[in-house]
Amino acid sequence: MSCSQINRHVSKLKESFLKLAFPIIGLASIIWFLIRVIPKPSRATYPCMRVAFPFASSFIIWLVGTFTTITAFKIARRRLQKARYVMAIVFVVIGLCTGAYVLVQMKTPAVATILYNYEHPANQPVGEAKGIFPGRVVWAWDPDATNEHQTGRDDGKILVSEDDDYYFLIKNNDQLVINTMMDKVILNVTGDSTLADALHALFRYHNRKKNGSDISYTPGEKIVIKTNATSISQGDGGQPWHNWEPTQLIKQKPTWWAHPDVVETTPQVVLAVLRQLINEAGVRQQDIYIGDPMKNVYKHLFDYWKSEFPDINVLGNDIRFNGLDLVALDREPVETTESDAIFYSDRGSVMKEAVSDKLYTIYEQASYMINIASLKAHACAGITLCAKNHFGSQARQNAFHLHDGLVAAENDNPRRTNYGMY
Repeated sequence: MSCSQINRHVSKLKESFLKLAFPIIGLASIIWFLIRVIPKPSRATYPCMRVAFPFASSFIIWLVGTFTTITAFKIARRRLQKARYVMAIVFVVIGLCTGAYVLVQMKTPAVATILYNYEHPANQPVGEAKGIFPGRVVWAWDPDATNEHQTGRDDGKILVSEDDDYYFLIKNNDQLVINTMMDKVILNVTGDSTLADALHALFRYHNRKKNGSDISYTPGEKIVIKTNATSISQGDGGQPWHNWEPTQLIKQKPTWWAHPDVVETTPQVVLAVLRQLINEAGVRQQDIYIGDPMKNVYKHLFDYWKSEFPDINVLGNDIRFNGLDLVALDREPVETTESDAIFYSDRGSVMKEAVSDKLYTIYEQASYMINIASLKAHACAGITLCAKNHFGSQARQNAFHLHDGLVAAENDNPRRTNYGMY
């Protein structure tokens, strides 16, 4: 038997197996979906349900389509036997249409196939490489950085505390290990042997790009650390901080979307960067500003950073969050530019409501910015990276007007799945 004959036999076996497996997987998905979602409808948004639902819905479409096709042809045959030719033709057409639809649906590739069925040559990055070593990307991983045995346990109280067992709690993260990881990253980015030299090399590289001067940080220059804070909101389903008097911005338990373990910037990473800047590079505490200016910083994060570095500035927003006493909370109030300062090159063709935006003035005032994003799965974007973190840098109340430029503006309905799109 030749190789081509073997391949044909293998293909036929694979096709037969898939045809047999489809109804089994489809029926199992329906049962699993109903068992999980009927008692608690909110489970429909769980990742496992999002995997099961396409199988279940495809199976239902296949089942209904097949039943309709068979029924239509049976009715057509009976009408033909009674010489009712017009009705027979009508039901033949119905049968052909539903049958064709089922066949098309069975041949339609899954969205995941569309998204990832793209071959890009290895070691050929897109765009122009930047950096001290152009194009160098450094990453660090250490299993000891976090507590792999944390359970996600909820203590049943309204406020989040160390009595819970969420992944982001201080007790489940090893600050010393995270410090070491961050130190290795900075050293490997620049190739220097000491942190001080590496950090000053980064400052000088930035200034050479900006104005051609080979100088490092100068006292009095502002440094912004942009974090990712998504769960603290007012009036749109976020953390209901305003229910507590006096308002302290204490993290609470879930509302409809802001579950307490929603992924945000890890505070230990921020503290590791603060220690590098202040202790190694000699940056003045009062020159550092931290936060996500569209939102606010929770009290437990504020306390974690300020207990070690009391003179740093933590940003606060009372523009959108009316009722906050930023002076009492020791927050640095954000302000917005008087006129639009961001102009999108899309010019409204894809993002219809996003032509230009105001900016928070702290970005105009800062000489340096460190973007500490939160890399995570995201229903709209697929994955959030450093650019997505800046959705919170424009000064509208939210970033919904930018979502049309993402993979799936409507979360689970991906429609911009090609490469090279705006």
